[in-house]
Amino acid sequence: MQTRRPLVVVALFYMLGVGLALAFAPAPMLPLACAFVFVLGLRWSGWRRLVVSFLLVAATGCLLTALWQTRRDVGSVSLKAVESGSDIEMTGVIVDDPRVADSDNADLQTICFTIAPESFTAPGVGYRDDAGGKVKVEWEAPVRWWAPRYGEKWSIPGRLYHGHRGRQLFADRYGPRRISDGHGNRLVKACLSARAASAGYLHVGIEDFPEHAQLLQALVLGYRQRLPAVMRDNFRATGTLHIFAISGLHVGIISLLLVCILGMLRLSRVYWVIPLAPLLIAYTVATGARASAVRACLMLITYYAAPLVKRKPDSLSSLSLAALVILAVDPSQLQNVGFIYSFVVVTGIIVLYPLFRKPLMRLIEPDPLRVEPDEAELTTRDKYARLARGAGGYIISVVSVSLAAWLASAPLTALFFGRFSAMAVPANVFVVPLAFTTVLAGCLSLVLGPVWLLFADVFNHAALVLISILVYVTGAVANLPFANIEIGRVPLWSVLLWYALIGCAVVLVKRRAAAGFRSGER
Repeated sequence: MQTRRPLVVVALFYMLGVGLALAFAPAPMLPLACAFVFVLGLRWSGWRRLVVSFLLVAATGCLLTALWQTRRDVGSVSLKAVESGSDIEMTGVIVDDPRVADSDNADLQTICFTIAPESFTAPGVGYRDDAGGKVKVEWEAPVRWWAPRYGEKWSIPGRLYHGHRGRQLFADRYGPRRISDGHGNRLVKACLSARAASAGYLHVGIEDFPEHAQLLQALVLGYRQRLPAVMRDNFRATGTLHIFAISGLHVGIISLLLVCILGMLRLSRVYWVIPLAPLLIAYTVATGARASAVRACLMLITYYAAPLVKRKPDSLSSLSLAALVILAVDPSQLQNVGFIYSFVVVTGIIVLYPLFRKPLMRLIEPDPLRVEPDEAELTTRDKYARLARGAGGYIISVVSVSLAAWLASAPLTALFFGRFSAMAVPANVFVVPLAFTTVLAGCLSLVLGPVWLLFADVFNHAALVLISILVYVTGAVANLPFANIEIGRVPLWSVLLWYALIGCAVVLVKRRAAAGFRSGER
């Protein structure tokens, strides 16, 4: 007995094991015992052996997650002794790219970052040098104060709180001080430095339009905190905020530019993955390595690596491999809203897009009984007809993607945020192509700007025009009645029922198509 896509089933069972471990926090010995029992069951044959194999995968996921939880809890046991709301002075290394945002006070700025604590001093606990885990820090600092950077060690006094999303330290305004530098990963630091330097090229020539330049930086480099609040609200109301998550759109454009360069260098397609993989990984790390970016990066690397190992790429298998890698490194991602959104929406697009596009394309296909003229015999009418079919095919593709993404994301938006965007599909039909061309212009600015600054000026102005249209469209759609409806958070069972109905519809459509194909053969 075989499965058509074994990697997909492996990923589902692995996620099942991870989810059980995150929900019930079992001792590692329990999943280890289950795994031992399932290993003994591999002596069976047929469908029983297949089921036991997948259960073994689930037990492995549960075991690895339990071990990860144990290491994390042991590392942070000393911090658990500090009562929530207590004053504390913590010393640690910054492990992400700090985000700087404006404060309500013009003389202050809000800086958010994550540190890996090494030691701390707290009332009732004293000095401890066995701290571990990670702590989120929020610091309302004076403007022009020395801003923290990745890899620096800081001493931060403030007030520590324990929450269901982790520990958070609200730093004193004038207390934090920098101790030393050079403690992080050199590759990550180099990528983040390159990202900061690249942001400067996206300002060239459009300094008089700071909000549009900030939006361009958010689109291309993932600086979402720089997105103006009004624009953010409009994109959220129209269901198009996803374009600012570094994902397949952005990583795909980067890979497209790199592929064009490799093509001009006449490098065989079989070996494209060798230079592409490190460059895509560097871009993913530089933009924050969020789940959507990591997923897109791994999928593209798998796609371009297929010819090297003489295999045909499969989208669902590549997506499953990306999920396995991410959860193996950080099982807590399964509880992350961004991870859930990214993988559910992409799965929906892969499964539903062909089902929408194929019947719609029949509306514009030429008459199969009509003899197509040669290129030399084409009339003006034939040329216009071909042009119209090409434009119609592009529109149908965009509509199909938008509809598939909306069907996959609408229940998640209602579950997590209690909102329903009725205008998401038509808004995405306009916004996604505009976002694509804007990101393309921004990437060309980054690639050619260092060669000649005039290139950055030209492409930034092109992006400025596109952004202006983008802002106008989202603002107009957001102000329409019933564009974004507050419905309250829906129960989980209704979300599962939604996906179950979609799954049943997909199975019925594919069975009917397969039956029609077999009857046509006969």
